[in-house]
Amino acid sequence: MKHKIIAIAAAAAANQIVNSNTKLINTILHVTVELEVNKSKKRKKPRLLRRCIPDPSTSVWRTIDEKGSDREFLFFTALTRPSFNLLVELISSNLESHPIKAAYGKPKKQNLSRRLFSNRDIVAMLLKTMTTVAEPKDLYVQFGATATSFHDYVELGMRCIIQTLSDDPRAKVYWDRSEDALQKAAERTKSFLSIPNVVGMLDGMKKSSLSPKDPKDQNKDYNGLTGDTNRNVLLLWDPMGKIVDAVVNSPGSFHDSKAARWGEVYDHIGTLPPKYKVVCDSAFSCGGELGDRLVKTKLKTQLTDDNNNKMDDANDIVQYESQLTHLRQCSEWGNHVLVDTFRRLHRRLPTDNVSRGYILWTCILLCNYRTETMGRNQIRTYFDYLQSKIESDNEDENENANDNE
Repeated sequence: MKHKIIAIAAAAAANQIVNSNTKLINTILHVTVELEVNKSKKRKKPRLLRRCIPDPSTSVWRTIDEKGSDREFLFFTALTRPSFNLLVELISSNLESHPIKAAYGKPKKQNLSRRLFSNRDIVAMLLKTMTTVAEPKDLYVQFGATATSFHDYVELGMRCIIQTLSDDPRAKVYWDRSEDALQKAAERTKSFLSIPNVVGMLDGMKKSSLSPKDPKDQNKDYNGLTGDTNRNVLLLWDPMGKIVDAVVNSPGSFHDSKAARWGEVYDHIGTLPPKYKVVCDSAFSCGGELGDRLVKTKLKTQLTDDNNNKMDDANDIVQYESQLTHLRQCSEWGNHVLVDTFRRLHRRLPTDNVSRGYILWTCILLCNYRTETMGRNQIRTYFDYLQSKIESDNEDENENANDNE
């Protein structure tokens, strides 16, 4: 009997253990089912943590754009508000028809709505990148953008700027050599009596470039004068302060004269009507087919007047050299305007030829656009001053003549 009671008690204990285990298993299964159900529900989009990057709505750029003065806006973008607004209007359609990354297809409307930054923001990113020597890591935080997004938007802006402004009459590099256009340009330089009918100023500059890995490319871009790897840029400026002809991104080992021949600038100058001239420095060739269309410093025995008579008077020689130096200086001013406004050109250009071309052409087109829409160009200011002085002198002469009568 005693053993039977013990057996019953043991059986009861075993059943209790089984029941408790069953409850525990059922509880685990219930929790597991609930977790699976919760997983199947639609989750909210993960939030992007911005512990180091400000929100775009409170970024430096948005503050300047919405609350800053016109002076602060000019310092930040290098454009006035009207000029900036017009630029945004010009390239908005291209920005909306191009993907953020060139490898993708044309963006759809839902893709455009997902862009965190507007067309206005993208243009500001591009301008800020081109007008400063700061590293990208110091720039993207001013817009509340990540490093990758900032780089992609700047690349998109360059593609759209080049595509849009290369055909826009306010920015494109185009030399109008019609009689009316050339005469208008010659009128602005008519105060230089020793060298009449000057319609352009030619000069080159060498921009530092990162050294390529390929030894052949290194040799092609190495310049013995600077002792560095360079890329050549050759620009022809008109008296209105715009770039009308250019050779961009030529090998650094090229001499300016070789770059001019390689880029067909000599051919363009050679087809000018005989009385019009372009001034340059001693780096260029002015003989042969160019005739008197390309003028540079000459030896005293080579100096002639408009009738091809030798200049014997020392005063005439000094006046000729002085006026030629003043005109040649204008191309130096133009090159400095380009580089000092778009200070990204002070940094070394990338090794990739396409990337270099994007940067150089973006700066050149924006320089023409800025000159046309704002009038901020040293060449234009200088010739405007000369023209206004001539007009005031003529008015004074007319008044004196009337008084004498």
